[in-house]
Amino acid sequence: MGKTKDSVASLGKQLIKDKQKGFSKHLNTSQRHVLDFDDSKNSKIETTTLEEFMTNAHMANIEFTAERQGIKIIDPNQRQIANKMVEIDNEEKSEAILIPRRPKWDETTTAEDLNQLEYDKYLEWRRHLAVIQESEDIVMTPFEKNIEFWRQLWRVVERSDVCVQILDARNPLLFVSEDLQKYVKEVDERKENVILLNKSDFLSETQRQIWAKHFDLKNMKALFFSAKEQLECDEDIACDEDIDDIINSRHNSSKLLNREQLIDFFKSFRLKNSSEPITIGLVGYPNVGKSSTINAILQSKRVSVSATPGKTKHFQTLILDNELTLCDCPGLVFPNIVSSKAEMIVNGILPIDQLKDPIPPTSILTNLIPRYVFESHYTICLPKPTEYEDENRFVTPEELLTTYGFSRGFMTQRGIPDNCRSARYILKDFVSGKLNYCFAPPDYNQKVFHVFPENQNKSNLQMPSALKRILESSQITKKSPQDFNDLYFGAKNAGIHTKGVVPGIRTQQQNGSVTEVTSKPWKKHNNRNKKEKLRRVYAHLDQ
Repeated sequence: MGKTKDSVASLGKQLIKDKQKGFSKHLNTSQRHVLDFDDSKNSKIETTTLEEFMTNAHMANIEFTAERQGIKIIDPNQRQIANKMVEIDNEEKSEAILIPRRPKWDETTTAEDLNQLEYDKYLEWRRHLAVIQESEDIVMTPFEKNIEFWRQLWRVVERSDVCVQILDARNPLLFVSEDLQKYVKEVDERKENVILLNKSDFLSETQRQIWAKHFDLKNMKALFFSAKEQLECDEDIACDEDIDDIINSRHNSSKLLNREQLIDFFKSFRLKNSSEPITIGLVGYPNVGKSSTINAILQSKRVSVSATPGKTKHFQTLILDNELTLCDCPGLVFPNIVSSKAEMIVNGILPIDQLKDPIPPTSILTNLIPRYVFESHYTICLPKPTEYEDENRFVTPEELLTTYGFSRGFMTQRGIPDNCRSARYILKDFVSGKLNYCFAPPDYNQKVFHVFPENQNKSNLQMPSALKRILESSQITKKSPQDFNDLYFGAKNAGIHTKGVVPGIRTQQQNGSVTEVTSKPWKKHNNRNKKEKLRRVYAHLDQ
């Protein structure tokens, strides 16, 4: 018997395990764990307690012993670390919540020493976050727990002359990091900060004006851009306002910039007498459009783009010309105490395909979007509120997912709607902008900022075209309701079996007359004396 594909694959895996086992004999416990589980190329937003403990112990260069008492890991230095944790005031807490700093180094610092200093600084930042969670009794949202990604950010900030935070224009405050702007100035006072609101084509001119005034009050330079529009259009979209006015103005402009204007704005930071190109660092959350922005600027696809967050793994340096260089940083999820994991899924920060519980993120959408918008967009009929409920209440997540699953045929093996699959489709429509919803600044009324179109069709459903054609071609619409009921629902004329009544069939001829057949023509072929083809038996039905 020949070797199957599975047996060959199993043999290869066993050889790799044997090789790793022989190599790991000379390693301690923490190093073996890192060899088996650590993957510096992947983003780590959510980790188990054991994996996090083992990784932190390796970075801190702490030896530990494991004792099996139930399931428990004993760290001899844990008590010393706990004793060092002290309560911190509000100012230190606000700094600890945000991003870690890279330790200071100079030419005399070796690579090994710098590596350990970065580990120590990172662990100190993580301990401050743990203290805040315990002392303030708050729940921290998932954030980036892989130090390699923070190292990418540190290097991009150091290499860049201008740090550009790319935000999703539909919900900018969720993606902005004010502490990152502080850190850029800490590295070098001459560095500049700019906010680029990508996907601004989802905002109206009035909405962009409101956000421009909001960032003016915070002394932040903000630009509005749409990478998708620039990639889809062969020619640059014209802007009414001159780029020189935008550069020299102290106030933010609400105009949607095109590719050429964005490049001119970046080059305006370059010193006139300098021969070196200006370096623009692009930083932001996953899936906000950093790679798409670079592709729009370069007018060619040179950076890999994916709808799944976390496509970029390492920072990339791209030279546009002798005056401008772009530096793309991997997407980083900053720690936050405002949003929840469900909100991160809804805003595209976490991958939707890894969704396990569809109710929390779908509940956010159903509390934002009215029921008639779902009905009009997906051509479905959602259950109406009962007589004891408010007529204007929002649809529940279960009602939306169940109805959508039934209409699309997303069923499980047990014959019930697949809510997880339905939720993935609906959430992806929201992230891509097919279900558009834009958030307002904190000091602005949300209901006034984003207004849904009025429900033009009060029945919330359009008649299917197939059914409409049938009704238009039939004579039913010309009859009265009584004639319709007598023709199709009368006990004597409906062809149904009723006690004491001989069933009959009423057929309508082309001239409008109605004839009744009281016999059973489908049994005529049972007559042994006369055999007749079935197409002749049922010929009257073809009229």
